[in-house]
Order: sequence, then structure tokens, then C-alpha cells
Amino acid sequence: MRAGVLAIVALLIAVGAVNLGFGLQATLLGVRAGIEGFDLGALGIVMSAHYLGFIVGSLLGPKIVARVGHIRTFAVMAAIGSCATVLHALFLAPGPWIVFRALTGFSYAGMCIVVESWLNQRAVNDDRGGILALYMGATLATSAAGQLLLNIWPPSGFEPFILVSIIVSLSLIPVALTTSAAPPIQHAPPMGLGALYRASPVGVVGCFATGLLYSSVGALGAVFAQAIGMNTFEISLFMMLIVVGSMASLWPLGRLSDRMDRRIVIAGAFFAVTGLGCAIVAASNLNATTLLLIAATTYGAAALPIYGIAVAHANDKLSSDQYVPASSTLLLFYGLGAVCGPITASQVMVAMGPAGLFVFLAGIGALAGAFVLWRILCRAPTLPAGKGTFVATPATTPTALDLAAGQESERAN
Repeated sequence: MRAGVLAIVALLIAVGAVNLGFGLQATLLGVRAGIEGFDLGALGIVMSAHYLGFIVGSLLGPKIVARVGHIRTFAVMAAIGSCATVLHALFLAPGPWIVFRALTGFSYAGMCIVVESWLNQRAVNDDRGGILALYMGATLATSAAGQLLLNIWPPSGFEPFILVSIIVSLSLIPVALTTSAAPPIQHAPPMGLGALYRASPVGVVGCFATGLLYSSVGALGAVFAQAIGMNTFEISLFMMLIVVGSMASLWPLGRLSDRMDRRIVIAGAFFAVTGLGCAIVAASNLNATTLLLIAATTYGAAALPIYGIAVAHANDKLSSDQYVPASSTLLLFYGLGAVCGPITASQVMVAMGPAGLFVFLAGIGALAGAFVLWRILCRAPTLPAGKGTFVATPATTPTALDLAAGQESERAN
């Protein structure tokens, strides 16, 4: 028992270090790109490359693990992520950054696969929900904390890049020293899009739209904040509060969706994104920093939990043996949305100025919310007897879906 607890703690420390470092890196790159005068359109492609690399890593990661094992895979991915971070500081141009950013996404996916498969093996019926909650808490809390590390050194220097590299490298220690036996990785093939859309149109569209929302603000939120005149501390606080907002609302909104038609909660969250996007634009025009930070926190509370609720809604329409295949497809659509988000949002910012980011996000919220309302009119809600209990599903890799879907299957039964 003690060895099992220590193994879980070690894995949570590792994933916390990874998210702490890469959480800082995303904001740092946006700020540094502004200092270097990068073209916004090019920066959008740079930031989207991370999610493209992440998709590739999610698909190839299990094969790499099967070939060389968990610890070696984690070591290789940590080395790639650490080196890619430093290379950003050596080659300050959009072209090289696209490659380095893709390598970062690839390495992050590989490290998540190792940690998540290990956690899934360690989870049993009695503690699966607790382990999933700890994992979600560790990733969100360290991602938020990573934003504040931007204040240690000026983003115009090379020191912040070195700091990210050190943190990611340190994540190797708990994984390399673990004595826990490496688990097997087994995945069901993804569910066909046609069958999944027929079962849950809201699930498919909700996950794709959430990918657009999350990636756009994660990649370009710091660029927006810098462009409207925020200082380094205010930028880091702005980005941190978006993540903190999601932490505060994730489980309350999920539980609310258990008690009513989930589609109403999803539609309400999307329309809240529209209203809050407009509020952020207004606050930025008024130079009202306090109001802007409040709106950013509330935006995160509305936007980021939609993915998990959309997955739960899709699972309400499926049998338990379809949870993982369906969730793998939903995750793919989330990833595709994440790739498209920064590219599209950056073009809107070119046309409309910095506020175009949240104009774009408000528009996505309005369109997605309208689609969900239309589906509410087209199909009756799922009866309470046919609904499972909300499980906060990580938007990371298909390996995490084994842990989340297992918890949901147990509660449904």
C-alpha cells in the first residue's frame, strides 16, 4: 500500500513539474514574441504548432512506450521538451519556433501518456475518482502557478527559458527513481465520427468549440494583455486567473449538469463566454484592470469546464464499453479545434487589433451556444435514469480516458 501511494505521489510531482514549466513557457512565448515584434499571423501558426505536435504525440506515444518502455519514453520526451525550450531563446524567429513549439507539444503528449497510464494501473475501484481528482488538481494548479514564474526574470532575457528547461528536466527525477512496475498500454480504436455525431451532435461540436476557445486564449491571451499595456505582473496574473476560474467552476458546473439537461448547462456556458468576451473588450477599452481581471477569472470559469460536460453528455448516449472509443474521437476533435484556434484568432487580431481575440471568442461562444439550443429543440433530454455522474475528463491524451471512463462506468453501474 505504501509503495503504491509513493508511486502515485511521484507521478503527480512529475506531471506537476511538467505543467509548471510548460505553463510558464506558453505565456513567456507570447510576451517574448511581442517584444521581438513577431507578426501576429505568424505567431498564430507558432502557437498552433504546439497542438499539432500534441496530436501527433498522442497517436505515436503509445507505440513508442510499447517499444522502449515507460521510463525511457518519459526521459526522451523530457529531453526533447527541455531542449526545445532552450532553442526558442537561441533562434528568435517564427520559422524555427514553429518547429520547437511542435516538438514541445509532442514531448508533452508523450510524458502525459506515461504518467496517465501509470496512474490508471494504480487506480482501483475505491480510489479511482480520488486519483483522477488529484491528477486534475495537480495539472490545473501547477499550470496556474507557472504563470507567476514569469515575474522572476524579465521576459526579454534568456533566463526564463532556462528556468522552464530546468523545471521540465527535474520532472525526470521522480519517474526515473520509481520502483513501480510499468503498466501495459491498451487502447480501443476511436469511434467513427458519423456514429458519434448521430449519438451526440452536442458532444462533437462542444469539444471542437472548446478546443478553439482554450487554445486561442492560452496561446494569445498574453499577447492581448501585453498589447493593451499590462505590465509583466499583470500579464501573469491575467493568465493565471483564467486557469483559477476553471478550477473553481469545474466540479460545480459538472454537478449542476447531473441535475438537469446537460445541454442547457453547455449552452449557458457558451453564451456566458460571449458575454464575458464582450466584457473583456469593454474593460480593455476603459483601461479598467481590476474589471478585466475579474472578467478573465469568470471567463475561465465558463469556458474551460465545457469539455468535460460535453464528454459526459456524449457518454449519456452511449454504452459503457463505448466510453473510451467515443472519448478518443472527441479528444481528437478538441485537438483539431485547438490547432485551428490560434491561427484564426490571430488573423482576427490583425484585422481588429488586440481586442479581436475576445471578439473571436465571443463569436465562437455565440455560434456554439446557438447550435446547442437548436439541438435542445430537436431532441428530448436524456432521462435521469439514463445519465451517469459527471466526471472531470482531462483534455490531455487518450490514455487519461481509461482512468476517467473507468470512473464514469463504475458510477453509472
